[in-house]
Amino acid sequence: MQILIPEFVKRNFLLLSLYTAFHVEISILKSMFAKVLLLSFIFAFLLHQLFPLLKLFSFIFANFTYLVLIYFVILPLFIAIEESLHMGICIQQGKSNFIEKLVITYLSTQKKHYIIMMSVATKFRGNFKISEKIQIHGGSPLLILLILCVILVLGLLTTEMPVVNFLRYWMIFAIFPTSSLFPFKFVLESDGYCILKDAKRFRFSPPRLIRELLYGVLYGLRYLFLGSSKIRKSSKNVINKRIKNAFEWIQKGNFENALSELKKELQSNPNEPDIFNNIAWCYSEIGIEIDKAINLAQRAVNLNPDKATFHDTLGWCYFKKGDIDNAKRSMVLAITIDPHNLLFQNHLKEIENEISKIKGSNLLRYKVENDIYSL
Repeated sequence: MQILIPEFVKRNFLLLSLYTAFHVEISILKSMFAKVLLLSFIFAFLLHQLFPLLKLFSFIFANFTYLVLIYFVILPLFIAIEESLHMGICIQQGKSNFIEKLVITYLSTQKKHYIIMMSVATKFRGNFKISEKIQIHGGSPLLILLILCVILVLGLLTTEMPVVNFLRYWMIFAIFPTSSLFPFKFVLESDGYCILKDAKRFRFSPPRLIRELLYGVLYGLRYLFLGSSKIRKSSKNVINKRIKNAFEWIQKGNFENALSELKKELQSNPNEPDIFNNIAWCYSEIGIEIDKAINLAQRAVNLNPDKATFHDTLGWCYFKKGDIDNAKRSMVLAITIDPHNLLFQNHLKEIENEISKIKGSNLLRYKVENDIYSL
């Protein structure tokens, strides 16, 4: 089940969390488990009313009440808060338009009847730096844990509830963000699993990993208090008319016009890696100044080594030059960063096919030479 996120609900945390909670609640109610649980709760309530003095029925009713509250109130609330903060951190990174939809998965029968809701996740599109991914994955559950810890301290200081009971309820709430940070892969990859996978793949040191997680918490706090009214200026997707025109020319395959627009823009933004990358791509597609294209693509990679598109462009420029080894090396790096990108996979296949042709040609030449020598 997939639910689009309208632009107007992204403006502040309250709107986004209410919108998300509503759709999660609807998704839960569609499942067979939810219907069975509600019917069981009603039955337990009737037994309790009919036989109020029987402790067994009172015990059953009390436990069903807790289960219903957790499943129908606390669960959707925490899912909504966590997913809203994931999206909020993305918004604070200046990438509001990268948020695509909510994806809700179910355990289903063969006839597509929903048995139980299994997971809720936000689907993003576009390219993110590895640091930005870690901020999104880690910032949301960590911020929820931070808020819960503040509530714990205030509650212990001010509440009249017995400490043991208060801690019991607090631990129930803390299960949700803690489970998100726990590294596991079941149905989907948990936030903790994604963080550790990316950190290991790109060899993030512990201090850098902690720094990125703290940045994620900071962006989450900014979204809580400021919504989308103020985002990180350095990451705003400010696309002027000239660059927009260039992208449109590239989409149409008119690389000469795109190159003309990008060269003009390069004079105003001489250190912008996206411009380097797109000029290099235009050169490679036209088939001119390949050495210059490689130089520009390499500069883009040096400025932002976490962006898969830059490695893809560099690899393609090497391929157009005939430097197959470097082409494959760069393309493998692009796929390592973004393993599901079909364009990168097709480029790698094309490079590997060329490698196979070269090996086949060398083998044939070797056989011919040996045949001649034997004569």
